[in-house]
Amino acid sequence: MRWDTDTIEYVIITIAFGAVGGAISGAFFADKLANKRDRRRRKVELISYLKAWDADLEANRTRYCPAANLNIGPIELFDEKRLEMVGKAAAIELDYWWPPKRNKFKSLVDAVATTEPDQIKGAEGHMTFRNAIANLVKCLEEESWLSTCVFSLSQRQSSSSE
Repeated sequence: MRWDTDTIEYVIITIAFGAVGGAISGAFFADKLANKRDRRRRKVELISYLKAWDADLEANRTRYCPAANLNIGPIELFDEKRLEMVGKAAAIELDYWWPPKRNKFKSLVDAVATTEPDQIKGAEGHMTFRNAIANLVKCLEEESWLSTCVFSLSQRQSSSSE
C-alpha cells in the first residue's frame, strides 16, 4: 500500500488543527468552570459573613481587643464590619449581569451599608437591620437559573417581534 503525499499532508494538517482547536476549547471551558467556581465561592463567603454578623448581633457577642484590654460589642464593631461587607459585596456585584437582579442586589446592599451604628441601638432599629441582612442573604441564596430562564425568554420574545 502506497501513501500519497497529499494524503499525508492532509492527515498531518487535520491532526494539527484538531490539537490546536482542542487546546483552545479546553482552555475556554476550564476558564468558564473556574470563573463559575470563583463566583460561587465569593457568594458563599458573603453569605457566611452576613450570617455570622447577624448571629453576633442577635447574641450581642463581644470581641476581646487585647491591645486596649477591652471587650468590644457588636455596635462598636459596626463600622468595621460594614466596610468589610461592602468590599465583599462589591466583588459580587458584577456577577449579577441581569439589570433587575443587579439593581435589587445593590438596593439590598445599600440598605445594610447606609445604616448607621446609632440606628441599630434601639430594639426596632436592631430588628430592621437584621431583616435587611436576612433579605440580602435571601437574595444571595436565590437560584440563578430563574433569572437565566427569564432572560432567555425575553430575548426570544424580542427577537421574534423584530
